[in-house]
Amino acid sequence: MNNNSYQQPEIEINLKEVIWDLLEQWKAIIIVAFLMALFLSGLKFQRDLNTYNTAQQERKRIAQSGKTAEERIDDVISSLPEDE
Repeated sequence: MNNNSYQQPEIEINLKEVIWDLLEQWKAIIIVAFLMALFLSGLKFQRDLNTYNTAQQERKRIAQSGKTAEERIDDVISSLPEDE
């Protein structure tokens, strides 16, 4: 059996037909787009909520330290290396 002599027939793809086939499924496209929008907005909400909670914890930690803003600035400046 000679496998080299067998050739597969060429297939033409009509892009216009492919696009129309996809557009005929417009309900599925809209549903997927809606679900993705819900999913992405949920991820954004979760990320913003985590950022907010972290900022609130930092604010409470600073308030509990009892230092003024000037003292905190002096602490940051004194912790920097001399070349900065």
